[in-house]
Amino acid sequence: MILRLALLLAALALLPVALLAPVPSLSADRQTAGGKVYLDIHDPNVRKLPIALPAFFNTGTREGAPLGEEIAQVLREDLKFSGLFDVLNSEMYLEDPKKPALTREAIAFDAWRTIKADALVKGKYQAAGGQLETEARLFDVLHERMLTGKQYTGEAKDLRRMAHRFANEVLRVFTEEPGVFDTQIAFASGPAGQKDLYRMDYDGHNLRKMTAEGTINTLPSWAPDGESLLFTSYKWRNPDLYRLSLRDLKAREVSTRPGMNTGGVWSPKGDKIALTLSKDGDPEIYLMAPDGSGLQRLTQHRGIDVSPTWSPDGRRIAFVSDRTGGPQVYLMDASGGDVHRLTFQGNYNTSPAWSPRGDRIAFVSRVGGTFHIFLIAPDGNHLQQLTTAGNNEDPAWSPDGRFLAFSSSRDGRYQIYLMNANGANQKRVTSLRGDSRHPAWGPRPKG
Repeated sequence: MILRLALLLAALALLPVALLAPVPSLSADRQTAGGKVYLDIHDPNVRKLPIALPAFFNTGTREGAPLGEEIAQVLREDLKFSGLFDVLNSEMYLEDPKKPALTREAIAFDAWRTIKADALVKGKYQAAGGQLETEARLFDVLHERMLTGKQYTGEAKDLRRMAHRFANEVLRVFTEEPGVFDTQIAFASGPAGQKDLYRMDYDGHNLRKMTAEGTINTLPSWAPDGESLLFTSYKWRNPDLYRLSLRDLKAREVSTRPGMNTGGVWSPKGDKIALTLSKDGDPEIYLMAPDGSGLQRLTQHRGIDVSPTWSPDGRRIAFVSDRTGGPQVYLMDASGGDVHRLTFQGNYNTSPAWSPRGDRIAFVSRVGGTFHIFLIAPDGNHLQQLTTAGNNEDPAWSPDGRFLAFSSSRDGRYQIYLMNANGANQKRVTSLRGDSRHPAWGPRPKG
């Protein structure tokens, strides 16, 4: 947290997998025979659905022999992390794992009912010449019926992306909402005095470095279309705002006014950028067009106003101000009106991040000398602490509002972690040598 404020206050793809059409004979029924969706993701007491995920079987040559277990394992990890599924241990499976059963008639449903599986994923694949084809099907074990099926074709390196896509499909079938398992996270990492931007799959795989300029590049923010990032750079020894194209990794200036040009975040529609500028003295919140024109000042108060974050409808902005002493989270209209304080518990609250669902704002609060992630409703109610170990900062929401990425020093250096929005399933996803900070969770990919 001290580092983030120091940055602010100092002078501071994978190509998408080619998705084939769903197998025409497969249904996409999302309901049980009783007509109810299996899982209500809004119910905090929802029962985890027992699901079995045996290794996919190989229909090709020996070239792809080990891949079947890898595909299944990616699916298992995705569904476990969702917090909605009880992924059954493969040692419990009774049906012969080598049996190429992929149809309702061929599957021994009694064997899966015996181990109390409610759902079953079966799949096949073939690999040749660096290409990979997979097919996955989801079955309702109780009613012995197929719920959905997909085919994916791409390069062998796209294996994880294919598995993530089908994990999204499983979530869609059982919750009527798509998953975020094929999304990416951008973040800043490096030794003291130097930070570069990276991006990775949501689970930490497929890590790619995006900048290498020997300076500090930090505070990434995704454009709504997922094609570029805003970030703050000290390339010319001043905190300036740049836009990085993810197609060619070229950075272009957005705002290089005297003083701070930092913390830029896109509006939900992508037509405006909120950021902090100090060109007139105090750091204040401004709006501008994506090209840096049309500047509009929103805050008019002595002191420091930083870290804007948009409500999902684009009508309000949360930000941090020290106008009453220590930093606290405030809300205002997107036009700068109706400013009021949101946080009152604790004397150091910062780094707000508004949930895509609109019902909660994550922020960082200092508790007994350490920093932790909290949630609060926009009306100031329902305060909830999510972390307890180490220093935990920089919360960032997944596009469905069900998960949070954050940085934590619990294992020594700051690294990027993930957790469910209720604080469960906290896990580390980076292991770089330098501190890794300021995660930004990207939108769902198109197509």
